Amino acid sequence: DKGFVQGGISLQDAFGKLESLGADVVGLNCRMGPLHMINSLEQVPLPSQAFLSAYPNASLPSYSDGRYHYKSNIDYFKKSADDLWKQGVRLIGGCCGTT
Repeated sequence: DKGFVQGGISLQDAFGKLESLGADVVGLNCRMGPLHMINSLEQVPLPSQAFLSAYPNASLPSYSDGRYHYKSNIDYFKKSADDLWKQGVRLIGGCCGTT
């Protein structure tokens, strides 16, 4: 769910625990497309000691002819990266489907 990691732990609690263990970077990877990642990170205060990272996937794939395909939209992904930056994310990348 938005705002939680697997196991039902809130992002705020997960990031806080990682920071307390000495993490230099905390963030999200793959699981959600850009929009859901942006919405999840809006609910979390910026880490006090670590940098924030985001590596969204290209949203949900479609399946045809025995292969998975991601509908690429470079402009949407660029705008999403800009929005993540405005939220304080300092390490931005892409995961599944972003090539």
